[in-house]
Amino acid sequence: MAAAEPLLRRSWSSDLPIELLSEIFQKLTDCEDISQCAAVCLSWRSLIRTLYRQLTSLQSPFLLLSSSSSSSSSLALASASSNNDKKQCYSCTLFSTQTKNLHQIFLPQLKERWCSSSSDGWLLTIPFDRKKNPSLLNPFTRDQIKIPYLGTFCKPQDLRVVTSTSPLDPECVVLAIDGTNLYVCRPGDKTWTPVMMIHKCNYNGFNWGDTICYKGEFYADLAGQIFHLKFSRSGSVEAVSLPVSSTGPYGNNYFVELKGELLLVRVSQRYDVYRLDWHRKRWIEVRNIGPNAIFLGKHSSTSLCVSKFRGDFEENCIYFVTHNRDVVVHHLGTNNYKTLYHSSLFCKIPPNWLRVESAEL
Repeated sequence: MAAAEPLLRRSWSSDLPIELLSEIFQKLTDCEDISQCAAVCLSWRSLIRTLYRQLTSLQSPFLLLSSSSSSSSSLALASASSNNDKKQCYSCTLFSTQTKNLHQIFLPQLKERWCSSSSDGWLLTIPFDRKKNPSLLNPFTRDQIKIPYLGTFCKPQDLRVVTSTSPLDPECVVLAIDGTNLYVCRPGDKTWTPVMMIHKCNYNGFNWGDTICYKGEFYADLAGQIFHLKFSRSGSVEAVSLPVSSTGPYGNNYFVELKGELLLVRVSQRYDVYRLDWHRKRWIEVRNIGPNAIFLGKHSSTSLCVSKFRGDFEENCIYFVTHNRDVVVHHLGTNNYKTLYHSSLFCKIPPNWLRVESAEL
């Protein structure tokens, strides 16, 4: 009788009507519950994957936080303590900026791994053993896609990735940034393809800045100059400088898409927002972003319409993760800012924004 229990358990979960499950899943308000439901069986995971964009509890940005760790890596965003509590050992901690609640999501896929960055709701997980393959992990559906071995890339904590679409799509392109170099791959590739660049010597000493996939195309910032990645039929990739005027003195530049427009936010002593005018090939200063908010971070940035969140966010504002690991809110209209969360809430590395609304499955 005991041997038959697993079969009965699978039958119970997979035989529930899809319509009933859909209604239940859409009423879930806790991202931990959503992740746990995705782990029950393949049919539940498939349904959550289908409903991914519609689950209201996943629509606002989360802060991906460092968890306490006694592992050899103090940089682990995944807890890896030596106790017997597996939920604590293999989990990531998310802070909901909407509900102000902490969520610890149990993810056995994080065993002996840490998270370096995120892209469109997917986490880049890097193994403690650098000879093993990194992966892209969806913390809510628990889907996991392997990407090629990192080889001699830079320090893992500096590695960033940007995806062109969902990693479940075989046509997805993954862009990796390791400081001075760019690489691309597709799911299933065995190696990374380096991105070539003409006159690279002109930029010696500069690291690649922010990157974005905008309308299916990759763009990257290098010392204030914007580059477009062009893919040839032969499989090679080249970074080509765009003939676009500079926004002014070089600062920390961040790309973000807002209402279909490509924006650049320059952070120095102040916050300056620019919209790219593709026809005139110049950046146009934007002084008001209307009923919207922009969320900027080292590894990912996003935007949203605040009216959809019933006063949980402020309009015409930028939410920014500082180098001191504080999260500040800057109002573009008044140029005033306030600290929303202090670094004492976090561990040794800055939190990352994790946004699932833009992830396509």
